[in-house]
Amino acid sequence: MADLLIPQGKTWKVAFPIVGEFETTGWSIRSQVRPYPKHADVLHEWSSTAGTAGFETVTAAALTAAGQPSTVDRLCVVLTVAPVASADWDWTEGVYDIEATDGVAVLLIASGTVKVIPEVTR
Repeated sequence: MADLLIPQGKTWKVAFPIVGEFETTGWSIRSQVRPYPKHADVLHEWSSTAGTAGFETVTAAALTAAGQPSTVDRLCVVLTVAPVASADWDWTEGVYDIEATDGVAVLLIASGTVKVIPEVTR
């Protein structure tokens, strides 16, 4: 479980290292935030097709700086939020999960809660 804290109206990026060997060809990433798991409303969505989620090699230095100590560069699933995307959010909490899929198999990458830090300076 990985809880996310997203500052509203700011550039935000998070990386989830993949353990072991993984061939990304043919795989995509999808993720949604909802008020609670079975709720119909989607508060925010990340996807490979929208360019807001994907696979990326992240340097050991960047992972260590983000609180994920590493001595080697790692393949990660990365989610991003642009300031313009979160500036108008009218929600502050939800739940999410991240899935990798090849169209048949679905792998859970991470899940948890999302909390938005409301923007003060606009």
